[in-house]
Amino acid sequence: MAATEGGQAKPDPCRLLAQSGYATLAFDCVNVHLFKKGWGRAWSSLLVLLFTAGSVTGAEPRRVLLINSFGREFAPYDAFAGNFRTELVRQSSQPVDIYEVSLESARFGPDSQHQPTADYLRAMFEGRRLDLIVPIGGPAVRFAQSYREQLFPATPILLAAVDERHLQQALLTTNDTAVAIRNDLARVMENILRVLPQTTNVCVVVGNSPLEQFWLGEMRREFQPLNKRVEFVRLKE
Repeated sequence: MAATEGGQAKPDPCRLLAQSGYATLAFDCVNVHLFKKGWGRAWSSLLVLLFTAGSVTGAEPRRVLLINSFGREFAPYDAFAGNFRTELVRQSSQPVDIYEVSLESARFGPDSQHQPTADYLRAMFEGRRLDLIVPIGGPAVRFAQSYREQLFPATPILLAAVDERHLQQALLTTNDTAVAIRNDLARVMENILRVLPQTTNVCVVVGNSPLEQFWLGEMRREFQPLNKRVEFVRLKE
């Protein structure tokens, strides 16, 4: 049954695009739906880590550092982070102090440009205990794993809202817990072609940041078996 708005049938954007010869793959939307599947496990993993991270006397608050990929309000990670903060405070039986830092440089350059952020964190938390570190998203996870030894070698880390392709398995320690997913890019295309079997052109909307270039390479690799059936058009900024 078609959706309605104000008594009128709402236009189906997929059908409109199909009529014009194109189906659009909105990559961020795929990420949002997949991230939601891991949220319940994230809360339980967090609480296990948080309450076994060591004894704290009196009412001293637990200190949790969130490391955001790109920025605090950057989609789709902002949805995860917002729910995470809310649930953490709601479920904790002890006071919680939440600190946040964002990898703004991840928008423009490679991981090697993150040293200023590492220097800031070293100065900020020198002599201060952290009970848990939560990097959110691929860039933040890569940063946390790369700088773990020089910044927080003994602190428990929850690697959250991250595709498993971004995990450096060799760098995982016994103090790490990963709540990872895998974006099934081939399945996305299969679904598009199942719903719109006449599709011959697919527009891939992606920018030029290192993360977007990473995903562009993954899409090219996983979409390769469909190249004879569908033409892929990249729309970039």
